[in-house]
Amino acid sequence: MKKIFFLFLVLFLQSCTEEQLYETGNKTLHGKTLKVEIVAHGLTKVDNLYLGDNDSLYATLERSRSRGELVSIVDGKTKTLLSQLDRPDGLAGKGRYLFVTEEVHSGRIIRYDLQTGNTQVVLRDLRMPEGIDLFINGDLAITEDVANGRLLRLGQTVKPQVLLDNLARPEGLCIDHKGTVFVALTGSGEIISYQQGKRRVIYKGLSEPDQVECAADGSLWITEDQDPGRLLRLENGVLEVLMSGLSSPQGIAFHTDGSVYIAEQGKDRIIRLSWH
Repeated sequence: MKKIFFLFLVLFLQSCTEEQLYETGNKTLHGKTLKVEIVAHGLTKVDNLYLGDNDSLYATLERSRSRGELVSIVDGKTKTLLSQLDRPDGLAGKGRYLFVTEEVHSGRIIRYDLQTGNTQVVLRDLRMPEGIDLFINGDLAITEDVANGRLLRLGQTVKPQVLLDNLARPEGLCIDHKGTVFVALTGSGEIISYQQGKRRVIYKGLSEPDQVECAADGSLWITEDQDPGRLLRLENGVLEVLMSGLSSPQGIAFHTDGSVYIAEQGKDRIIRLSWH
């Protein structure tokens, strides 16, 4: 009994110490101070996040050899929705459907029905598909994380349309309300935009940018997949470091109350950032 109590005490103190370390490293946003909470832990290889209806949080666990999972997180409790996936990475959603990419050669795009639990493979044989998001009309935008990667658009046709090619390891992507696609190029350290057939570099000099998310205020939020890694905010060409010292930060999800979820893969957990 004493050993169990001692182990519990050690884990409790470690948790308190981690949260205190975050608090002493507070950053501000629009004059408000950052608070960091751990909302889920023990999520090995947690990668991308999606916040659905009723504030339901979903995550991919990027394990290989059919050990990957799609999970939901409610009140810190994890439920497996899909298992036996091969390196599930990208995650997007619309209504009752979630879309997952498997980042492997001959990778798939899988659609999961939240109401019925049914799955459908909507596309096969992609080269390391990673980033995924939806256009307003429901078409999918997909990136292939290879040295000469592509940005693809999948509509009602069986074969996807190539929007851009010869990209330096395109990973995360997001689409804003105007239909502009933003892509993080890990290989070149750039964030690019694509709209109406035109490609534009909007920022250079990042260190392994991984995910990019479009915020409602028009800014872009970016994670750098390093240990230590950074959480960045880009608006009108100005880059702001919101957090540093993160352990391989990956996916980003925005809550309607202004808080932000971050997948911290290096620590197998999801944290929530809020400003007060």
